[in-house]
Amino acid sequence: MIVFALFGPPVITGVRLAVNPSVEYWTGVQAWAILAVPVLLLVCHVIHYRWGRPNFYAFVGSSLLPSVIVIIVASKHFAPTKAVSHRLESSDCTTYEDKLQLQQAYDAAKTIYDVCMSRAASAAHMTLPDVQKLIDITDCPEYHADSANEYKRDWDYLNNLENQEFCSGWCHPEEIALWNRRTKPLDTCSSAASHALQGVVKSNARRMLVIGYVYTVMSIIGVFVLDETLNKMNIPWRR
Repeated sequence: MIVFALFGPPVITGVRLAVNPSVEYWTGVQAWAILAVPVLLLVCHVIHYRWGRPNFYAFVGSSLLPSVIVIIVASKHFAPTKAVSHRLESSDCTTYEDKLQLQQAYDAAKTIYDVCMSRAASAAHMTLPDVQKLIDITDCPEYHADSANEYKRDWDYLNNLENQEFCSGWCHPEEIALWNRRTKPLDTCSSAASHALQGVVKSNARRMLVIGYVYTVMSIIGVFVLDETLNKMNIPWRR
């Protein structure tokens, strides 16, 4: 049970990385690989329990291998998020293709938003600012049309950023929020995403790296210590 407690913090940190919208968008879903750790620990625990004596492969599988998984997951996020963060913080919105794609997605959504708001204001005989306080782009039928599927992933990301990071637009400071009803421009979502990656994500990945390396050293030492102890007790490893 000790190993479950030891690997609990890095597993929880890995899951936090996996559910972070910026991590999912920029690095994919590979952070979910951290869930292999508790599965591995459970399998190795069952092997030890059923065989009734230390099993070499199960011991390695419940100590060294989980440590390596933690290191791999952390390293897959530490360096990449640092590079992405620098690109997002830059005021250049055209050089980087992935950053430009999100700007184009925002522009496409803004076109839908403008048409929708104007139509709603005309139909309700209200001013545009008043309508913008009552509905957002998700209330527009054009937003859910099949023809808009091209930008669905980008729009989902921008939606998450606007509502979780309290930002608006993408690259340009004057851009307004489309996925909520805050009508005044806020910090750009590009900058907010950069700060999220540079702060929470990078620090969590660094923490996992440190834990992974420390546990790796501990696991190697543990193998030699346990091997020496079993030899003195004339108890052979089960292989």
